[in-house]
Amino acid sequence: MFLNKVPLFAMTACKAAAVRGISYLRAMADLSSEVALTEMHGERLFYWSPVFFGAGCLAYFSHETEPRLLLGFLIAAIFSLVFIFSTRESLRLVSAVVFMTCAGFIWAQLQTGDKDTPMLSRGLKEATVHGSIIFAEKRRTGSQYVIAVTDIARLRHDQTPERLRLYGKHRHLDFLQPGCRAKIKARLVPLSKPLVPGGYEPRLAAHFKKEGGRGFIREIVDVSCAGPHALGETVARWRVKLAGYLEQVLSPQARGIGIALVTGLRGQIPPDHKQSLRASGLAHMLAISGLHMALMTGGVFGFFRLIGALFPRLNQTVNLAPYCALVAVSSGLVYLLISGGGVANQRAFIMMCLVFLAIVLGRYALTLRNVSLAAMIVLLLAPQSVVMVSFQMSFAAVLALVAFYEHYGRSFWQSGKQGRINRIAYWRRRIMVYFTTLFLTSLIAGAVTGYIAAYHFNMLPVNGLTANLVAMPVFGLIIMPMALCGLVLSPLGLDKPCFWLMSWGIEFVVEV
Repeated sequence: MFLNKVPLFAMTACKAAAVRGISYLRAMADLSSEVALTEMHGERLFYWSPVFFGAGCLAYFSHETEPRLLLGFLIAAIFSLVFIFSTRESLRLVSAVVFMTCAGFIWAQLQTGDKDTPMLSRGLKEATVHGSIIFAEKRRTGSQYVIAVTDIARLRHDQTPERLRLYGKHRHLDFLQPGCRAKIKARLVPLSKPLVPGGYEPRLAAHFKKEGGRGFIREIVDVSCAGPHALGETVARWRVKLAGYLEQVLSPQARGIGIALVTGLRGQIPPDHKQSLRASGLAHMLAISGLHMALMTGGVFGFFRLIGALFPRLNQTVNLAPYCALVAVSSGLVYLLISGGGVANQRAFIMMCLVFLAIVLGRYALTLRNVSLAAMIVLLLAPQSVVMVSFQMSFAAVLALVAFYEHYGRSFWQSGKQGRINRIAYWRRRIMVYFTTLFLTSLIAGAVTGYIAAYHFNMLPVNGLTANLVAMPVFGLIIMPMALCGLVLSPLGLDKPCFWLMSWGIEFVVEV
């Protein structure tokens, strides 16, 4: 098994929850205090459950050798019995913590074993590969594919990886589409090892994708695209077609980032644009996460609420919020599919579902309980994400922001609703509140995620706060709304103005 030692998850969660988490950490340090135990028990323990579960996952991935699965089950069983039969509150709390940690350890080991696939141990100068294309992407210098392998000549069945990542030329996209069955001659090479000891391990992510090697296409011998296609292959076809359409309607300077924002395919982003976004602290725009999902689904929800408000009698007799929420969640599911469904996308979609569920039930939408639930679901779906930078930065930022605004934000928002004011003063206050919250959001998220970025990327975006204050209004008010507008109007052929404005917004952000 290939390991990536990134022991940052516990520190990430603790620092992100610093606004409300200091008292809880003290409770962990002093288990003899009944006041601290009361604070940690029950509802507060639920908040910490993904931290303990994730710590168990992290402990597994930090092992240099494969641990014994039976030992983890034995420890978990012992402490579960202690929790059931013990009458001491402190002992029950400790047993619950140990049990959750062991559960994460066991779950990570089981999921890792389930994803096992043969890995190429040597290169093959020319191998004939039979399989189905399940992913395709156009890149600046060629094309990229993932093929589900059925057979590789000159390799035994127990040496054949389940999937391969292949690279080809632009013209290969005309033949190799997701869902096609192909016979390809390619040069195959093993997966790369870390460049430095303890550095980024590319084989870890490939292991959980069941990719056992990579290669370069020499010749396409035969292709057949007839027959029914699976859902994943159909969605992959949509992404390729949508990326091709966006390439035509967006400006040359904006098409790479525009395609990445809508489809999650980043192969056409110019290297200088990537470097500029990283250096200025705006690289989070490229990772489709909560901000993108909120703008998309929130825009849909607000639009249908506005349509409902045009019919006062209907709006007063029928609660339209559940129906608008259902449409918004459906749009979020579509966006999740066309954007690739990565870890950050999954977390964002789960959070959005919880937010709209809370709106329907009349509850507060953004709470630490929802964040904890979303984190637990993501860890159950992909325990390896605990060592991935996207998971760490995403949940660090969300946890810190929700903790801050849940504690201070509501009184701040409600203070602006008292008394009668004229329309000019009202909009002046709204604009001031917007830029104040944008400043606080950038400051909090940057402070929490900055050291994680420094650890993983060896750089610290010192201009991140200024760049976000200037660029994010354009991103939130022009780029993403125009992307949604263009996607909705494209079947009618009325999308050109929307994508023109989107291109202008992206070019502005690149200049920033």
